Amino acid sequence: GKRLLSANKQSEFRHELLRIVGESLYNTGAADEAHSYLADYLGECAKCAITPMRSARYILGVIDYDNLRIDNAIENLRHATAGDDAMAQSAYLYLGECYVAKADHSSASMAFERAMKMPHDAATLETAFFNYAVAQSSGSRTPFSRTVDIFEDFVNQYPNSRYAAEAGEYLC
Repeated sequence: GKRLLSANKQSEFRHELLRIVGESLYNTGAADEAHSYLADYLGECAKCAITPMRSARYILGVIDYDNLRIDNAIENLRHATAGDDAMAQSAYLYLGECYVAKADHSSASMAFERAMKMPHDAATLETAFFNYAVAQSSGSRTPFSRTVDIFEDFVNQYPNSRYAAEAGEYLC
């Protein structure tokens, strides 16, 4: 892919080559290098009035989140939620984490709740449910008794969860 990009600087498919190389680099563990290609991909799409692929926006969002570029992560992840699949579910989970980092517990709660309502990945659903409960107890506009109910529901649904002990602490 890199050779094709070098040899075809004016190709009408340059944007797709950038995406493929960027996503491949990410999937082989070269996230920083992937970010560069995917950012260039977004630039090429903007120049050509092409809607970028959700997968590229998702990966950019995850890389930005991992590098604490929270505002950039939010911008990219928002575009990755436009579906009803595991990627959208995961994007909502990451969005919730981004909003927690910005101390926006209401937006975090909404993002976690959306991830909870998607059944595509059980581990993501469990994490989203727990994080939703924490966000609700951390400043979202929910009465205390309702927060206790949410944690009780979580413990009842996931009694062997890696979060069960921490959820129990919120109930004490």
